[in-house]
Amino acid sequence: VERFQGSQRDIIIYGFTIQRQYQLTFLVSNVFDDGGIPIDRKLNVAMTRAREHLILIGNPQLLCIDKVFASLIKYARENNAYFDVSAADYCSGNFHVTD
Repeated sequence: VERFQGSQRDIIIYGFTIQRQYQLTFLVSNVFDDGGIPIDRKLNVAMTRAREHLILIGNPQLLCIDKVFASLIKYARENNAYFDVSAADYCSGNFHVTD
């Protein structure tokens, strides 16, 4: 994500390759507070560099431990932008997203 700081791309795919809570702690270690609102620097860069599409891939149960990611996942679910695919189906390419 840091490589895109200062530039934009049409599509950004951000994969959260974490499987344990200690990895989540490391992932969100670069969060700052902006008037009472937590801002995740890496996530902010990813979200602000995608011109057309931002695709986030990760383990929602693990990511939801963090308040920022929990809010993001809740927002995606409420706005029909969340697609639940089992790990087995994802790894085998056995999924189809419809509008």
